[in-house]
Amino acid sequence: MTKSHYLVVRCLACEGWLHPMAVKSHARPGKCRGHQWVDDVEDTTLVAAPLAAVLGQVLPPALVRRPTLSDDRVLTPGPREYLREEVCGGIVVASPVAGVSSRRWARVAAAAAARDGAAGVRAAMAPERFVDLERELVGDAVTCPCCAQSVTAKGLRTHQASSLLCRWRRAVGDVQELWASGWRDPFRVPDAPLSWGELNRTVAWKRRLRTVAFPRWSAVLVAPIEVVGDNGHVALIWHGARRQVQPGNDG
Repeated sequence: MTKSHYLVVRCLACEGWLHPMAVKSHARPGKCRGHQWVDDVEDTTLVAAPLAAVLGQVLPPALVRRPTLSDDRVLTPGPREYLREEVCGGIVVASPVAGVSSRRWARVAAAAAARDGAAGVRAAMAPERFVDLERELVGDAVTCPCCAQSVTAKGLRTHQASSLLCRWRRAVGDVQELWASGWRDPFRVPDAPLSWGELNRTVAWKRRLRTVAFPRWSAVLVAPIEVVGDNGHVALIWHGARRQVQPGNDG
């Protein structure tokens, strides 16, 4: 099967999108993880040198590890893959404060370390001190509405454009909103073509299409047709007989 950029089958369990020929294999036991892959991503953040040395001395060993860097990126990096020495000498840390993301905690810890050294990092590790330090040292922090990560107001747009997790969660949210309004993937729409080219070949289908950009593909959805009954009730319908649907259900 050739790779396709425009995918037409949504898995309701993992929110992945598939080519029609991949549906059968995806539905086999053990293939679909049953939840979004972003839910398995550990909440850690990379801290570059020289701050890494300070945090590494103060944080418990269980919250610190070395970053995993591929040999290719270190020795023969491609375009836009060059790793700065500060990154190579950095560490990956988890937040010591419950309920606070690693990125948010590291931003406050960095500001506290710049002002007070190791003592500032220890203060940022105390739940009762963290909020005060954040208010005092990082006044422009905001929460991304797409992925709930803490970022600076100035860096919000860059974060939303570059973060793989943020782009994924935003795309899933867009799909779920359209789905709740009656939009469906072409695989669930009776008689709908199952390729991007065929969908665009007929005006009747083309005018009902919407794409949602995921990090590595675009999801294709088809708008329902609204029909007003004699009693004024609006129904959402499609043409023809319903195709058997899997994986998942019609949702």
